[in-house]
Amino acid sequence: LPREVVMIGRTRLSVTHTGAGDPRVLAARLYDLYPDGTQVMVDRGVRRMTQANGTTVLDLRANGWRFAKGHRVRIEIAG
Repeated sequence: LPREVVMIGRTRLSVTHTGAGDPRVLAARLYDLYPDGTQVMVDRGVRRMTQANGTTVLDLRANGWRFAKGHRVRIEIAG
């Protein structure tokens, strides 16, 4: 990040997906990646999908976090 960023409240993801089978669940994790390689999980969320193919909106649980200048943000999405 080129400057410090403060995250307050829910993070909303819009995920386009394809697949088949049940149960269909999306799990997401938001990480703060430090320049030295350390990573800290900042937020997470889970959402049951109503369709195997389409776009699902997923709100993470909500948190407050300060990302320092030079850090990176990583979002991991798993089915």
